[in-house]
Amino acid sequence: MIRLLIRRFIDNDAEQISELIGRNFIEVNSKDYPLDDMIKKSKEFSPEKVRYRAANGNMYVICEGDIVIGTGTICDF
Repeated sequence: MIRLLIRRFIDNDAEQISELIGRNFIEVNSKDYPLDDMIKKSKEFSPEKVRYRAANGNMYVICEGDIVIGTGTICDF
């Protein structure tokens, strides 16, 4: 059985989340949107942007062990 943990964002998550979101733009969203646009968006989602969103909203992560495999943010901006 795979054990997943859902918890609030901590600062050390920013790098993994940035990489995860960047991969999603390229691997998933590029099927529906121009690849060049998705590459640009993937570069915009830096660890600093992740931290900003977490500080100004409610960010959660889904972890399998020490690896972040999903994320979601509730915010009003």
